[in-house]
Amino acid sequence: MHAGFSEAITVRALTKAYPTRDGSVVALERISFAVPESEFVAVVGPSGCGKSTLLKILSGILPPSAGEALLRGTPIAGPRRDIGVVFQSPVLFPWRTVLEDRGGGQGLQIRQIAGLRFGAARAARPDRRPSRPPRRR
Repeated sequence: MHAGFSEAITVRALTKAYPTRDGSVVALERISFAVPESEFVAVVGPSGCGKSTLLKILSGILPPSAGEALLRGTPIAGPRRDIGVVFQSPVLFPWRTVLEDRGGGQGLQIRQIAGLRFGAARAARPDRRPSRPPRRR
């Protein structure tokens, strides 16, 4: 835990509106909450309620329209190396090894966090290819 901060995540009056031809669609409107260090949180709700929008703002992928999101007291103002994202849809190439697949060839580093290596669940050994070739659809 960082000195002086008991909250890992703080959200204050966060708003996100998407512009459209007919005005704007408000996905989040003045939401506020705090998540203490070591707390496990699940974001649940019906389709279209703003869950993905909130997570994209907290990961730094999407800027808020108003309000602020903080990680241990520091504003989340864009993508950061200390925030990881696991996408809902598979974004890996199954015919590649974990090392070949990392970052889709964009040169992103595989980092070790909490003793786990990103992508380790996909292959027992990072240098081993799957036994079957990809299925054609």
